[in-house]
Amino acid sequence: MNILEVIERRARRYYAHPLPPRGAVVLGDSREGETFRSVQGKFHWVITSPPYYGMRTYIPDQWLRGWFLGGPDIVQYDQSSQLGHGSPEHFVADLSRVWQNVAAQCVDGARMVVRFGSLGSRSAEPVELIYESLRGTPWKMEALKPVPPAPKGRRQASTFLPRGNRSVQEYDFFCSLG
Repeated sequence: MNILEVIERRARRYYAHPLPPRGAVVLGDSREGETFRSVQGKFHWVITSPPYYGMRTYIPDQWLRGWFLGGPDIVQYDQSSQLGHGSPEHFVADLSRVWQNVAAQCVDGARMVVRFGSLGSRSAEPVELIYESLRGTPWKMEALKPVPPAPKGRRQASTFLPRGNRSVQEYDFFCSLG
């Protein structure tokens, strides 16, 4: 089966009736303020899931999604444009810059939902990383909810993991601006 034919067929079906312009998808490095310059208007809602601490292959793993958004049509393995994973402190500092830049593009009272978890290979606590990254930003934590595990056999990553590998706990962080 030709994968490009499958993608083309699905794209025609999904884009046959475009949605009204209610939102924006931004492709770029959110640590840089200029990433949002092309967006007209301010955000009322932000829904995001940054790469989990230690996930160095986030961009190569997401290349197809990036390509749909106008990114390159080849996999790029360069890690220089990713959040720093050298230490939890470096990761938190980079993520804090993201939250500051996102806040600057939002209206007062905006809401943000962040899905975040951990990799089994890293010992950093995901809840602590997000709390620390939000400290000193205009975002206020409203609620934290653990995400129920995916039904058995429905987690994409499980296909590639050895049997018996512990599942990853994910959380939804609900924040407000101001």
